[in-house]
Amino acid sequence: MAFKDLKVGIKQGLGFGLILVVMTGVSVFAIVQMGALRQAIEDINQFWLERALVSARLNVNASALRTVQWQHALATNAAQRQVFADSMQTLIDEIYAGGDAYDELIEEVKAGPLFSEEEEQLSTDLEALWDEYLLHSTAFVDLRDREAVDFLDGAMGTIFDAFSTKLKRLVALNEASVEEAAGRAESTYRTTRNRIIVLLVITVLLSVGTAAALVRFVTVPVRGLVNAARKVADGDFSVHLGNPSRDEIGKLARSFDRMTQSLNTQQKALRTTNAELTEQKGELEQTLHRLRDTQAQLVLKEKMASLGQLTAGIAHEIKNPLNFVNNFSQLSVELADELVETLEQHREQPVGAVLGDVQEILRDLRFNAERIYEHGRRADGIVRGMLEHSRSGEGERRPTPVNALLDEYANLAYHGIRARQPNFNVTIERDYDEAVGEVSVVPQEMGRVLLNLLTNAFYAVHQKQLSDGAAYTPTVRMTTRTGNGTVQIAIGDNGPGIPQAVQEKIFEPFYTTKPTGSGNTGLGLSLSYEIVTQGHSGMLAVESEEGRGATFVITLPA
Repeated sequence: MAFKDLKVGIKQGLGFGLILVVMTGVSVFAIVQMGALRQAIEDINQFWLERALVSARLNVNASALRTVQWQHALATNAAQRQVFADSMQTLIDEIYAGGDAYDELIEEVKAGPLFSEEEEQLSTDLEALWDEYLLHSTAFVDLRDREAVDFLDGAMGTIFDAFSTKLKRLVALNEASVEEAAGRAESTYRTTRNRIIVLLVITVLLSVGTAAALVRFVTVPVRGLVNAARKVADGDFSVHLGNPSRDEIGKLARSFDRMTQSLNTQQKALRTTNAELTEQKGELEQTLHRLRDTQAQLVLKEKMASLGQLTAGIAHEIKNPLNFVNNFSQLSVELADELVETLEQHREQPVGAVLGDVQEILRDLRFNAERIYEHGRRADGIVRGMLEHSRSGEGERRPTPVNALLDEYANLAYHGIRARQPNFNVTIERDYDEAVGEVSVVPQEMGRVLLNLLTNAFYAVHQKQLSDGAAYTPTVRMTTRTGNGTVQIAIGDNGPGIPQAVQEKIFEPFYTTKPTGSGNTGLGLSLSYEIVTQGHSGMLAVESEEGRGATFVITLPA
């Protein structure tokens, strides 16, 4: 067996055993110094390499997780999203395992010379950042398309950048640790060599031969390992230490080669994946743009369908003030004729003689004009509300009386269904909390929500009326409540109810239980949910028992 393949301890024993023959004191000193050198080597092997491997795997897995999350965000169908979701879970499990392994390693070396408070703090920070990133990842899985991309670029991107920065610092600390250990090894070697040189008069040939052997088979490999570690820290994973010996330093070198080979392979795979992902991203962005155009057209179609449902109700509502305007206008014409006739009949008399009759006619004319103005404003308000409801853009939030808004759209929805079903009658129960007052909303947007929910409620009770006959009394309940900083609007009915399987999908786009040809787009409840939750930071929920009716509850910030 070659000398270089012997264990470091055996090499030390052979070399300093020969020197002991000549000078016992020098031998004792040299053994102590070589023991320190061996400890420095073991420090490198024990305190740095394993942590470096674990931290490197953490870095690679974190980057891979980030890549899979981008793939999940840009996936075009549920099957792809599930595949990427499974990959994310696998990587998360591996990161958890790596974090636990690193925690165990630092617990073993906390009392060692190569462990610092900064490394412990970095470990704690990384664990906290990972928990925070995992929390965001849980919310991210439920997002789609641009929301998911924006979420990755936004909050999750910031956390990931901080996480990566901490990992890089951890690698730098490990590099500093090995440099420090190598420095101590070199210092020990220099001290030993200098002391031996003092006694060259006695042991020149033997000491030089032993020192040369130790330099060749201990210090040089350590320095090579230090230089290789610096290159790895700079991002060069192609470093290879050659054919090391079979001693402790050789084991360390072989472990180092396995680590760099693994990192190099994973880096190449990551580059290939990133190139493929970039190409797929461009294709997916084009598809996403087309889908958004289609979605905008469907949303407009749903709004126009909602506007069509309003037409009959608005026509009935506007007919009443127009009738008042026509009637009072006709009365005003008759009063004007009467005033002219009265003045003609009393042309020769002084004004005071007919002033009483004229004033009475003028008072009637004033009364009629006020009524015409009042009902004209009512008709104007109905038309203005219709125009606001028909706008395709987003309106401005303003304080709006909740109870009045609910009443207004209940009347419009009722007259709308009456226009299509003249024989339909329903009992509308109102249970309003007067303390609700005004809430800051976009009136036309919230009106769309109320109109959709009320139209659905009227449709449900009408369908049950058709099946149950005269024994059934259609009833729709409208309730408002305030408390705990929120306002609740509940619209319930005693219709057939909603099965549990349907409730789970009822807010999904294009999902509908209405028959084909009913003018329904399947976007009503989906858009209502989006308006309440995203447009007004509220909640929209459904409570139903099959056969007993359903209740939709809107919760808004007060």
